[in-house]
Amino acid sequence: MNKKFLSAILFGALMVSSTGTFVSCKDYDDDIENLQGQINSNKDAIAALQKLVGEGKWVTNISPVENGFAVTMSDGTTTSITGIKGADGKDGTEWTIGEDGFWYKDGEKTTSQAIAKDGEDGKPGATAPSPKIDANGMWVVYEWDAVKGEFVEKTTEISAQGTSAYVVKKDGVYVLHIADETGKFQEVTLPATSDAFVVAAPGSAVKVYFEQANWTLVTSKADKEMLAKLTKEFPEIADYKKDQLFKQGGNLPILVTPANVEITDKFTFALQSIKGEISEATLSNPVKGMPANSEVNEGGIITTKAVANAEDGFWTLTVEPALNKKGDKYVGFTDPHSLIVKNEKGTVVKTGFAYQLSVQENGPVTVTPEVTNVDNADAIDVFAKNEDGESIFKVKHGMNGKFILEATEPIEVEKYKITIEGSKLMIGNMPADQTGITVDLKLTALGLNGSVAAATTTLTVGQEIDAQGTLADKTVTLSSKDNYQQKIRWNIADLGFSSVQLDQFLKATKTMKLTYVDEEGETQIFKTENISAYDKDGNATTDYKKAVTFGFTLDSKQYVPREYAIRLEAKSTNSVIYAAEATLTVNNPTTAEISLAEAMVKDGVLQITGTPGATITYTMKSGFVIKKDANDVEVATNLTFTDMSATDEDPSWIADDGKTLSIVDYNYDNVKEQKLYKTRHFKVEYTLFGNENNKEEMEFDAVVLSEIYNADATAAIKLKDMSAVFTSDAKKNAISIASNITSATYAAGSNRGKTYNLFQGVKKTTIGAVAEVLNYSQPAGADGTALTDDDDKVLSGKNFIEAPKNTDMLLFGFSEADLEDATSATPTKKYYITKANWDNIWNVAKEYYNVDGSAIKNKEVAAEHKATVAVFNTYKSQIKFVVTKEAEAGTEVVVADDKAKAEANIVAVTVEFVNKEVAEKYATITSKSLDGSGILYDYVITAKSELSEDIPSGKVELPVKMTVLDKWGMKMVRTFNVTLNTK
Repeated sequence: MNKKFLSAILFGALMVSSTGTFVSCKDYDDDIENLQGQINSNKDAIAALQKLVGEGKWVTNISPVENGFAVTMSDGTTTSITGIKGADGKDGTEWTIGEDGFWYKDGEKTTSQAIAKDGEDGKPGATAPSPKIDANGMWVVYEWDAVKGEFVEKTTEISAQGTSAYVVKKDGVYVLHIADETGKFQEVTLPATSDAFVVAAPGSAVKVYFEQANWTLVTSKADKEMLAKLTKEFPEIADYKKDQLFKQGGNLPILVTPANVEITDKFTFALQSIKGEISEATLSNPVKGMPANSEVNEGGIITTKAVANAEDGFWTLTVEPALNKKGDKYVGFTDPHSLIVKNEKGTVVKTGFAYQLSVQENGPVTVTPEVTNVDNADAIDVFAKNEDGESIFKVKHGMNGKFILEATEPIEVEKYKITIEGSKLMIGNMPADQTGITVDLKLTALGLNGSVAAATTTLTVGQEIDAQGTLADKTVTLSSKDNYQQKIRWNIADLGFSSVQLDQFLKATKTMKLTYVDEEGETQIFKTENISAYDKDGNATTDYKKAVTFGFTLDSKQYVPREYAIRLEAKSTNSVIYAAEATLTVNNPTTAEISLAEAMVKDGVLQITGTPGATITYTMKSGFVIKKDANDVEVATNLTFTDMSATDEDPSWIADDGKTLSIVDYNYDNVKEQKLYKTRHFKVEYTLFGNENNKEEMEFDAVVLSEIYNADATAAIKLKDMSAVFTSDAKKNAISIASNITSATYAAGSNRGKTYNLFQGVKKTTIGAVAEVLNYSQPAGADGTALTDDDDKVLSGKNFIEAPKNTDMLLFGFSEADLEDATSATPTKKYYITKANWDNIWNVAKEYYNVDGSAIKNKEVAAEHKATVAVFNTYKSQIKFVVTKEAEAGTEVVVADDKAKAEANIVAVTVEFVNKEVAEKYATITSKSLDGSGILYDYVITAKSELSEDIPSGKVELPVKMTVLDKWGMKMVRTFNVTLNTK
């Protein structure tokens, strides 16, 4: 079933739900699955009921249940069938015809008459068609119109809202009406009594054709000769009179259940119109089977011609049409009729109004050759149709059975021992060393109107090679190697050909047709591959002395994993000379074309670090290794991820794009339950080898965590042994934490095991001259100090800076009205840039520039920020800013080492004594930041030398803890001891 179409039906059902709420995508998919399950369940239930009816069981009771009915059969089994609809289902509706001939809905009489009263001519009253539901959701019934003498539709005031299943009891049967996935009601007819049987038309509309024509006399010499020849074969032709009326056809099919009911001559049949009129056409001669050449057209219309082989439950009746008033023509009818069947016990059953009777005037007979190549058989019927619906001869407007088939070449008849019986050709001597022979045939046919026609054809009759071997089954694994092309080969010797047979096989046109059975159990044609033979070196050949293998090249981009039925055919002049069947099993690789990246997996679980911020985002594909073909193209594409652990309380962590992880509220500070470090189950679906029909999936576990945090902080951060000596020399009694860190190691993610810097790396340099730096984040007043109030006007050095008279005003934060006024011919006031206006610009520019105006390296300006950054660069040279002296000339200063930057995902590092009250008797801890930037580059523990005499035994150990807070909100605490010595 088309899931998209089914979804539309489901959505319509959900829209009438009494809850008035919408559901999540996941819930919606669940509802689709549930709806599909309901559809499948109904199909199984209906099939089970029909099987019981076929075994002779009948319905003893039908009781309404929610949204449907419970059907109890005579063997005691009860089966529930429900309609397709939303959550507010209600009991099914029951319509019955009361003894007074009126419709009753759920036991309550309506005003609508359902059975026509007997007419004065004594014909039985007709029964109305079943009720239905109109587009406005109201019940429509058919009631008898005595004036018109027919049943007419009547729309009642009875609402059918919510109805998707109803049952009608009439004519000794129950007719269940069940809405299917398209919203259309399907009918299921069940017998209501022990001796009841059910008859039904095999389609929603059945057109029964018959032909008629008046006999004419042929006049030409050639026609007379053909007619004489036919009369000799069929002497009754001589008795046909001029203008004599002939007819043929008129085969009416019915389906009878139980299947063991035998429709005999003791049954009576009649066709009744919706007006209640019994047709003058009569029916008789029941024969088992559906009419041959029956065609099901769009709209369920079945057209019938001749009778086919018997099938369980199907019967064909012969229609004897009525003559017109003059008695010179047969007449049919186009208005739908119901077939009434009465058995010898008097039980009467009826079909729906499905039958039409069509009369066709027969023209001159024509004989047309169609097929010129057939396979040899015990009997070759020249009228049998092939897969394309064509036969050796096609006769149009011919009189049934009045034809002569003959082989016209005596030498062929003698050489091949040809015999003909009716329309069947038999070849008694088919040469074993030939793949085919030709036979010249002629067909002479008589038309229903007395015309004659003949045609000849040269028929090629092929025969299959009677080889002793078989075609072996094959299994192949799809691959990207050799540009996705795989050679599939069979050994010719395995087919068991003789030398002559092998030569015939190699010279024939060879194909391999592949089919498969779909999920609905239907056989589908996949494709046809051309087959070649190859020598020992792999070169194509048709030389039977050199051929070793045969086969084709399989394109891995076209096949999908499944089992294919393969049929090898070799044809010579379009006749099959050899055929063999086997199975080709196609698999996807067992070695993963896509796998979790080993470097990012621990204990089988993918470690996702992602990019932390307001949400943690992560491109899920980053966690996978995908194989590439020889052209460096990935063999697995269109990766789509599903969060299998998602619930209503904790929705999917996968964004709508199906590719990105996106979770919020992951930090300890803003949720009750931490989302990090919880294993979660995911699924990835992907396409293999560029074939959109080759879908694969794999499930895996993943955990979202910090790449910094390690539960074992000692392993993550390694330190030297740290000690200091009490002395008045400050260079000897101070311990640098940064310089005593030997390594800090990433705990997870793609960088796992690599090292990073906890602190900003620094170096010392000597200032050669006094340097003054403008602070572009702080516009200055007249005294050079920073402006503090938002409405303070910004100086250019002398005067206030006027706002630009263009759209830059909007970027500065001015309103549309301000812009309109400022750009008018007569502005109401002057507009000046204030501190608040500049802050609007700086808040964007600071993402790309440092406070000194230098650009941040490798930071590309986003498209939406380019206009604002351009304004920053225009006005920064016009505005007076706070000036900072960097240092005096010759001063040694500490500056950042660009090659040793601190890890960007670390929010803060703090170092403090575990027991601050005790430790500060002996030492202090001081943080070190770069001047003017506040960037932390170290912590220093300094001993208080004046207290050295208070240190027992000459030394003391002070416990210290270093806390690392990262952007994932994780805090890692590394504890260590600092030893203070007096010596």
